[in-house]
Amino acid sequence: MITLVEGAIGGGKTYYVINDILRKYFTFDEVNNVWVKNPDHDIEIVSNVDGFHLGKDLNEEIEKAGGVDKFFTKDFLMKYTRERKHILVIDEAHEIFHRKYYDQEVFNMWKWHRHIGFDVYLITQEYKDLCRELQGLPEYHYSAVRRSFSLFGAKGAFRYQLLVGGKVFKTKIVKQDLRVFFAYKSSSIVQEERPKSVVFRYYIFIGCFVLVGLFMFVWLLSSFASRSKVIGQDGIVKKENEGMQSQEIQYKIVAVSGSWIFLKDGDKVKKVRSDTIKGDLRIGSLVQL
Repeated sequence: MITLVEGAIGGGKTYYVINDILRKYFTFDEVNNVWVKNPDHDIEIVSNVDGFHLGKDLNEEIEKAGGVDKFFTKDFLMKYTRERKHILVIDEAHEIFHRKYYDQEVFNMWKWHRHIGFDVYLITQEYKDLCRELQGLPEYHYSAVRRSFSLFGAKGAFRYQLLVGGKVFKTKIVKQDLRVFFAYKSSSIVQEERPKSVVFRYYIFIGCFVLVGLFMFVWLLSSFASRSKVIGQDGIVKKENEGMQSQEIQYKIVAVSGSWIFLKDGDKVKKVRSDTIKGDLRIGSLVQL
């Protein structure tokens, strides 16, 4: 089985592989703070992960075999893995099997790997940096999501997207277990100690929140202010204040006849009794009812 894990430096791609292997084949000794291989699993780990000490060094094994083109062949690996199951962990796989790499015997081995009896983890920053013959072989393809792209991601956890046909099938969250770092050297710890990009994201978020709040405040003020206005039309002055739910209307006196007062109401003339009017009862005066 081939599992491909891609992602930027510090994104947790190596963590995913080491954590997966430890959970399957090892237990943690809490007394001595070391990982111990389970006795019921007869396996051999061959890895070039920096600082990984729970198996053989892949670079040394390749050198013993006579180079990459000798080690990664069907005949050699069938003999190499004959006694027990092997797990190959190839970190920075694009440096070995780069885009211009070509060796037909090696490619034939990859096509036959299921029959040879070993599992492979390919770790790379970008799967397209691998030679085309390897790009379509992995049964599982995970992409480590950069934490700078995950503002509300769980603290102390890594996120991985399982890709099927180049599309995201589902997202997997793996909680960070500090015990895993006893097994290898990780750049993720350094990234955790220097979270400048994470802090910067939160500043941007807070700034956007404040700007939205100010915009809403100004909008509400202008909305209330627009409700209070004075309208003058044909001798009528209206003072409206919808916020206070009050209204005052003034009319112009155009004629007086005994106890009757004639008021101009727009294009109409209104006849009212003088005792219902507030104000100076002279022609031309503005009064209220």
